[in-house]
Amino acid sequence: MVRVAHTLRSPEGDEAARAEASIRVEAGSSGRFAVTLPAVENPQLWSPESPALYTLTSEVFDGDRQLDRIEHPVGFRFY
Repeated sequence: MVRVAHTLRSPEGDEAARAEASIRVEAGSSGRFAVTLPAVENPQLWSPESPALYTLTSEVFDGDRQLDRIEHPVGFRFY
């Protein structure tokens, strides 16, 4: 069983949204699924004068063992 977890953290590091999904994938094969984060209530908006950046972390697990992790900066321009 492979689990993918996405966590969105505010510029201060607080968890703003989280979602995960699991799928059974046999060795040597691939699988496809979608994960949708819940809406962020009243996000801090990004602008050149106030560059508030959130961090989206995506992690892939096989059971409890982390296989991969990547972080992306995210800015909300309007809400």
